[in-house]
Amino acid sequence: SHVWSDTYEQKVLDVFSAQLDIARVISERLKLKLDGVSPPTKPTSIKEAYDLYLRGWHALRQGWSSEDYLEALDYFEQAIDLDPGFAQAHALHSVANLARANFRYANPTETYPAVLEHAEQAIGLDDSLPDAYVAMGWVQLSYQYDWRAAEWSFRRAMELAPSYYMGHLSLAWALQGGGFLDAALRAAQRAFELDPMT
Repeated sequence: SHVWSDTYEQKVLDVFSAQLDIARVISERLKLKLDGVSPPTKPTSIKEAYDLYLRGWHALRQGWSSEDYLEALDYFEQAIDLDPGFAQAHALHSVANLARANFRYANPTETYPAVLEHAEQAIGLDDSLPDAYVAMGWVQLSYQYDWRAAEWSFRRAMELAPSYYMGHLSLAWALQGGGFLDAALRAAQRAFELDPMT
């Protein structure tokens, strides 16, 4: 049940007062629920790097063309130049390069080492980034042919973000490669539930 579920009895004529009472109760209960939770930290203290990262993120999510991925990579590289310790920029740099390789916009043999390099840098800086584990897992699966290592990376991404469809979809590929077809199907179905456009 929701934190704020309750029964409220007010006269119908006093609807605005009832709304205020309900809002007050919800706000108090949510405050209690959130006490002790640290506010999210900024991924970088350099405003320009963050702006470039957001532009790269937008380009990455914009479409499926080689130009979109190259534009995203350019923004991530600029962000990393301004802040080499910007873990999220490294993570999404690896994802953009991975997309270029997997969609054959770039030679995978030449691109996968850069994917792995930026994924490892991201994880070294912040080991809570599911995108970095997914990118690393795909290199392990498609370049190193190590489906067990890939399975571990994809499961780590899912552990960090249980609703991240890409972790489930990627795991399906690794499980299929290992011959675990029933488990692969379940992972693919879960990915579809999380994102029907998968």
